[in-house]
Amino acid sequence: MPHYTDVEVFAQAQSQSAIVKDNNDPEALGRVKVTFYWGSGGTTSDWIRVTQQYSGDGRGIYWRPEIGDEVLVDFEGGNVDCPYVSGSHYNGKAKPEFFDASNNLKGMKNRSGQHLLFEEFKNITLADQKGNEIHIDSTGDVLNFTALNTINFNAQNVNFNVSQNMNTNIGMHKTDVVGGDHTETITGSKTLSIGINFVLNIIGNMLEWITGNKEIQGKDIKETAQEVFLSSTEKSISLKGSKDVNSHSGENSRNY
Repeated sequence: MPHYTDVEVFAQAQSQSAIVKDNNDPEALGRVKVTFYWGSGGTTSDWIRVTQQYSGDGRGIYWRPEIGDEVLVDFEGGNVDCPYVSGSHYNGKAKPEFFDASNNLKGMKNRSGQHLLFEEFKNITLADQKGNEIHIDSTGDVLNFTALNTINFNAQNVNFNVSQNMNTNIGMHKTDVVGGDHTETITGSKTLSIGINFVLNIIGNMLEWITGNKEIQGKDIKETAQEVFLSSTEKSISLKGSKDVNSHSGENSRNY
């Protein structure tokens, strides 16, 4: 059979390096156009598919080579008409940022500076070029969240379980809004220090149960209500003033 009628006959090619010239695939398939070194940069290929570690309809890993990247082009079955990009190359001009002599650094970084870095046995860092960062310190067993502006948590339920200590430091204001009930249980002591004013606004009733003693100290203490009851179930009620003790009644005053 003459070679020109044999469908199994095709020009063969071996894998070779190339430079990406275009990555804006009009069919949005993640393909690229390249120029080969032997072409002296004057000839650009057709759109070439790029292999991924995992791919499928509506899922997979998606990394598209950047323009100017050096890539490795292979050929299906050695057929020169069936090229595909099998990977990318570092070179003398484009060097890896995460290199270390012990090969403890693994990572990925895009052109804007967003990166994920693994340091064997020590750290995992997810960060951007501005300084927003999630950092896992495997040596100190610490998880750090750093945001230059705001951190938002949105969930139906949120649980915080702290086995030892919890510290909260707020530079300016704090607002708590609770749509239902608020329950707080403290087995030890609670200290509340307020630098200026304390305003408590209760629409319904306020009840206090104290098994020990209650002391209130202030420059002036004023309580106003429609009706006031003072009752001692076991001992006396003492009113003491360093000067006068005044009792004023709009109608009658009775002492028993």
